[in-house]
Amino acid sequence: MEQRGQQQNRFRAGRWGILHLLILPGLCLALLFFARRWEDAACRRREGEIRRALAYAYAAEGAYPDSFSALEQYEIRVDEEVYLVRYLPLGENIMPDVQVIRRGRRP
Repeated sequence: MEQRGQQQNRFRAGRWGILHLLILPGLCLALLFFARRWEDAACRRREGEIRRALAYAYAAEGAYPDSFSALEQYEIRVDEEVYLVRYLPLGENIMPDVQVIRRGRRP
């Protein structure tokens, strides 16, 4: 009888080991996926903030700023160690192309 109980305990322990081997990688992948989505959302929020400041600058000055640094007077600041801002002016009355990319991120 005692031997049978030990076999059942081993079976249970083995079953939990296999279950953990399946769940742990799944949790890690889920965390990586959501972290990536959070980073993407943060970049999109920064782009939206910059576009709102561009619209405000256009309304106030009648033209879009020539450079991203000119937006500092509209309280737009981006941590340049974390984000790279691609700012491509297209003309005085055409909104510049703005893209915010997280530095150090691999595709």
